[in-house]
Amino acid sequence: MKRNLYFYLYPVKGSHWDWHLGQLRRYWSAFNGKKQLVVSLDRQTVRLADVVSRLEGLDPDVYPVENDRARGESRSFVAGLERFRSESPDEITFYAHGKGVTHRGLKSLIMQAWSESMYFMNLSSPGLVEALLKTRSTAGCFRQEYARHGGSDWHYSGTFFWFKHSALFTRDWRRVSRGKYGVEGYPGRHFALRESYCLTPYRHFGQLYDHVVTRAESRRWLAAVEKGRGRARAGAAR
Repeated sequence: MKRNLYFYLYPVKGSHWDWHLGQLRRYWSAFNGKKQLVVSLDRQTVRLADVVSRLEGLDPDVYPVENDRARGESRSFVAGLERFRSESPDEITFYAHGKGVTHRGLKSLIMQAWSESMYFMNLSSPGLVEALLKTRSTAGCFRQEYARHGGSDWHYSGTFFWFKHSALFTRDWRRVSRGKYGVEGYPGRHFALRESYCLTPYRHFGQLYDHVVTRAESRRWLAAVEKGRGRARAGAAR
């Protein structure tokens, strides 16, 4: 299966934006298809050349855009999706962004821990994600259900998610809420809750901004998903 990367980065000076690139480098082998990095720039960011210099040895297509303070990643999202468009049943794409780069101090460290968990859960076992998306349209972490946000009734808190091309691009996929959280709400705008898969059992979403998600929790959660898939395969074989 072809696995693509669509990443949005707002490289604020003095933030941990380059840490996110380090995480991508760590999991780069999870992607065997297109890799796209959209870099949003303004007076608060480093230069595009500074970002590109951190990508040595990798091969993403880099697209600079002007930062929109009101809409953020929502403004350039559809244009980026257009570059991935296909209805192939054997193609999936992972979307994520450089979370927490506008925060400082303890909040920044919490954002990094949360992000590290999302990278690990989504990218450390690409074969598992492929298996899940054979029967679901989208998968991700920290799914919040029945909560109106970003133009949808459910969303993956943190905005890290996979989607299946044959499910998305056969629909009216260009619809995205114009607000700042349009991308976070995007999967829920196009897929019913029953079409989604949640990689985490975590339900205390209000604490994600003040609770450090540990590596041990992440490993435990992913092991539970893999164990559940194993039981399902065993049951189907009987």
